[in-house]
Amino acid sequence: MTTATKFQATLSVIAILGSSAFLQSCQYNVEDPCSERTAVYNASVALVLDAHCSGCHGGTYPEAGVGLDNYDSAADATLSGEVIYRIGLPANDPLAMPPYGSFSDCDIALLEKWATLGAPESE
Repeated sequence: MTTATKFQATLSVIAILGSSAFLQSCQYNVEDPCSERTAVYNASVALVLDAHCSGCHGGTYPEAGVGLDNYDSAADATLSGEVIYRIGLPANDPLAMPPYGSFSDCDIALLEKWATLGAPESE
């Protein structure tokens, strides 16, 4: 084996080891960002409902008589199962809510957890 060949082999080994070390140091944070939100109305649920629902389901005359802009009516609608059912439908289903858009998986998980906990208002 010539000196040039030994040098190339050494460089190849260094390159392989270097890329292996680089790839091992490049790890992604795989924790669930959804778990950081508290399933309490005043802490995060109200923000989600306000962002997706209050435009139509709020005020003096909410759509379909379902108000989602205050704790009592939002808790009733969610605990009845109607909110969870509607937001879980495929976006192309005519009964899906909201009609123009959809909830993120994290928002759906938050509302499901909130319902499971009995829809607490505050911590």
